[in-house]
Amino acid sequence: KYPDSGKPIITWFRERLGSEIPLFVAGNIWTPQDAVDAINAGADFVSIGKAAIGNPNWPELAFSMNNNVLYPPYSTQHLQKSGLGSSFIHYMKKWENFVE
Repeated sequence: KYPDSGKPIITWFRERLGSEIPLFVAGNIWTPQDAVDAINAGADFVSIGKAAIGNPNWPELAFSMNNNVLYPPYSTQHLQKSGLGSSFIHYMKKWENFVE
């Protein structure tokens, strides 16, 4: 609604909700720094989705603030080595540019 404000949408929500309501955010959180930025913008909790699928060591990366995450598209072999089953990998092939 306010694209030219320069204020993150998370901050808009935090201001409207006040501090009593927890704010969970998800989407486009790839690196530990992305998560920190979301918290600094007003989020209370950050959810990691696709980044954790391709980076099963994401918690270790976050703990060390290592931003060297792997981005999609991921190879089938990479996903298998990450412990994902063939049915899930087949399903993820429907996601645009996620599996090679």
